[in-house]
Amino acid sequence: MMNKLLIPKLYYKDIYSINYKKLKDKNITYLLFDIDNTIADNRENKPSKEAIQLINKLKKDFTIILVSNALPLRAKRFGQELAVDYYAFSIKPLKNTYKKIISKYNINPSNIAAIGDQLYTDILGANKMGITSILIDKISNNESIITKLNRIRENIIIKKYKIIERGHYND
Repeated sequence: MMNKLLIPKLYYKDIYSINYKKLKDKNITYLLFDIDNTIADNRENKPSKEAIQLINKLKKDFTIILVSNALPLRAKRFGQELAVDYYAFSIKPLKNTYKKIISKYNINPSNIAAIGDQLYTDILGANKMGITSILIDKISNNESIITKLNRIRENIIIKKYKIIERGHYND
C-alpha cells in the first residue's frame, strides 16, 4: 500500500520552470526551498548567479525560506548568499521545522509551497503539514549514500504507483 502523502501536488523540471504566477494566483505567499539538488548541486558551496537572480526576482512576490536537512554551515552560507531566512538540519519529513515557520511568520499552511527533489523528505514533509508540495527533478547524481538509498525506494514507488511520469511536467 502506497502512502498518498508521497504524491506531489505539482511536478516541474527545475526551480526555473515552476509557474510562480500560478502559485501567486493561488494565494501562495511563502516558498520553502530545499538546497541540495534543488537550488544547487551538493558539490557547490554557494548558489549560482542564476539561482540568486531567480530568488531575488521571486522576493518581489513571495517570502523565501530555505528548509534543508543540510548541516548548519552549508544552510547558513546559502541563506546569507541569497539573503533569506534558513533552517538547517530540518530533519524533513518531520513536522518540527514547518511548525516553527508557521508559528514564526503566523501563516496558514495553505499559503505555503515547498519545493524539493525528494519524495521521502521534501514532498512527504510538506504534505503532512497541508503545504503545497512541488517536486522537481534532481540537479545531479552526486548524493549521499542515504539519499541514494531513498532514491531506490522512491523510483520503485514512482513506477509502481505511477505517482509522476518523469519528463511530463505541470505547466
